[in-house]
Amino acid sequence: MTSNDMITLRSWQQLSDEIQKRADAQRYPLTGMDPGDVTEALANTATLNRDAWANGWSVIGDRYLNLANKQVKSNRSLACSNYLNAWRYHGFAAWPTQNTDSKKIAFNASMDSFRSYASLVSPNIERIKVPFEDKHVIFYIQLPDNASRPVPLILSFGGLDSYKEYIVERYGPDYLANGFGYAALDIPGTGESPILASPDAIRMYKVIIDYLQSRDDIDSKRLAVQGVSQGGYWAARLAIAEEKRLAAAVFWAGPTHYTFQREWLEQSTNTNEYLFDYLPARLSIYGAKSWEEYLEKVPLMSIKALKLLDEPTPEMLLVGGEKDSQTSIEDLLLLQRHGQVKYTWLNPSGGHLGRSTEWPDERILKEVIIPFLKIRLIN
Repeated sequence: MTSNDMITLRSWQQLSDEIQKRADAQRYPLTGMDPGDVTEALANTATLNRDAWANGWSVIGDRYLNLANKQVKSNRSLACSNYLNAWRYHGFAAWPTQNTDSKKIAFNASMDSFRSYASLVSPNIERIKVPFEDKHVIFYIQLPDNASRPVPLILSFGGLDSYKEYIVERYGPDYLANGFGYAALDIPGTGESPILASPDAIRMYKVIIDYLQSRDDIDSKRLAVQGVSQGGYWAARLAIAEEKRLAAAVFWAGPTHYTFQREWLEQSTNTNEYLFDYLPARLSIYGAKSWEEYLEKVPLMSIKALKLLDEPTPEMLLVGGEKDSQTSIEDLLLLQRHGQVKYTWLNPSGGHLGRSTEWPDERILKEVIIPFLKIRLIN
């Protein structure tokens, strides 16, 4: 292994077999990808080298991008689909964190492809830039065509490696179909976020709610927050910070306290649920350059240490899996045992996010989370 090799518990052959298996079953993070394209990308790569990875997947992304560029004037629908495909493969070339020049190039290509997709799709996807300190917060808004205005809206956080674009692709259609608008958000330290993760990074989202409340087409009294994985932490923090401006919150398998402690951090690094480079991805959101620096920063994030556990929140749903190896299930239970009554959905055989063969992410969203939000924002 060299310093530019991906960190994984698997050999290259084992890793490629697992990636192909997930693509065949349409499991995260290969959802939406064609299994044949995945086979080709893996053959292009054939090594744990990060640059080889970025280049091998970018070949597929470039092919879809070139195809979309040729189609954009003659067949808007096909061009739209292929820009989205280009985003998927360029995005996975950059996954899970942009820690080489090749991965940074792939990330930029993925963003260009996604913006091209967003410019063609209906309903319109707005790319919003709101001033924040000396920078900007960038996020997407999409509102349903067939819903009367003003619409209820969900602020939806991505995770450690599933940025706001993933929210648009995977969750957006279900939000829209159920009458919700949504704002797709990066968590601090990921995507286009202007700041790194820190205990006070929650301040970034105040300006977003201020902006949403300024719009006549969004119902400021029917705002909710949902966060997945690391985004679950920020959903809980926002629910506490903005309790009076939010009507509901969904905490989907996020950390609160135990996941931020050294014992869990050391244990969870050795998980096969995550494909590779879990540790570099975790370090990157804090800007940490070493394991020891990371261990200094992360415990400060604890909601318990910040003395926020008993603060009021809007009605909250907690979702998780008993066998989660990335986020301690004790974090969900800690939230459940403090403050006001919270609703809980816990899959006893579920891994991260509560997902299992019987309960994939999509089913949890459709049958657990959407109904909870619909009752509180629409019915």
